[in-house]
Amino acid sequence: MTDLRNIPIQTIAVFLVNDDFAGHENELEATVKELADSRDWVLGRPELELTNDHPDIAEDEDDLTIYRVSIRVYSALPPWDKQLPKETDRLHFEESLALLAWSQLVTKRFRTRADWFLDSKWIGSVINGKADETLQIGLFDEWKRVGGY
Repeated sequence: MTDLRNIPIQTIAVFLVNDDFAGHENELEATVKELADSRDWVLGRPELELTNDHPDIAEDEDDLTIYRVSIRVYSALPPWDKQLPKETDRLHFEESLALLAWSQLVTKRFRTRADWFLDSKWIGSVINGKADETLQIGLFDEWKRVGGY
C-alpha cells in the first residue's frame, strides 16, 4: 500500500467572477452544497468562500464580486505520478469532472466566468457554460489520456 503522506497535496481552485451576485448568494450556496453532497471526496468537500484573492485580479477592483470553490488533490505531477495509486488519481479525475459540471452550470445560470487554477497557476476558464480549450484539452483530455479513463 502506498503511503500518501509522501505525496504533495495541490489545490484546484475555481474563481467565479461577476460584477453583481447580489440577491443570488443563497442560490449559489445551494449549488455548492449540492455539489458537495453529490459524492464522497478524497480530501474534503468543496466549500464556497467570498474572496478577493483571485491570482490575476487586483484587490482594488472593488466593482467585482469573487467567489472561490476549491478541492484538494494529491499531486499527479512527476515525480509523484508513479507513486500515486491509480484509483486515487481516478477519483480525483471524477471529482474534477464534477467540479467542471458545476462550474458549467453556474457560469451559464449567472452569466459569468469561472477561472480555474492549480495552486496559483491558471489552467483555464469556463465561460457561460463552456470550458475553453486550455481547460478541456490541456487538463481534462490530457488527464483522461494519461490515466486511461
